[in-house]
Amino acid sequence: MRIVNEFHEEIENFTDFTETEGALVKEKITVHKPEIKAQAEVFHMERIIPKNFEKVVDKPEIKFSPAHDEEEEVLVYKAYTPAEKLRRKREKECFPIINRGKLWYSLLTFAQETELLAWYKQWLDAPETLVEPTTPKWVNEKIKFTEDIL
Repeated sequence: MRIVNEFHEEIENFTDFTETEGALVKEKITVHKPEIKAQAEVFHMERIIPKNFEKVVDKPEIKFSPAHDEEEEVLVYKAYTPAEKLRRKREKECFPIINRGKLWYSLLTFAQETELLAWYKQWLDAPETLVEPTTPKWVNEKIKFTEDIL
């Protein structure tokens, strides 16, 4: 299947595709096919015929295809806008952290919860501001448990 850009121009050597940069969408497009006129090879053949007839020669065949439009299924590469790129990145980097669950949240300090909330709000605003928030360093560190002495 051919890969084309949004202007339906063929993209050759399409190898640098990443999901964060754009999407491949299957579409049917109309392709204009030009008129074709071609003369086939001429074959002269003698046929076995009675003596009172002349030699028969086959006439050349002319192949013709009128100009027409044809539907073709292609993959259209649609590059993401900067806002769309941030939305995709937010889905992969932000939401898995924010949706970790009550147990993980119960282990955070008040300062960490406050920082996490600010970071989350920055991600929600990122498609409008076009600024990617910096993930707090402690988010992916192993949580250290403190032993309570009774």
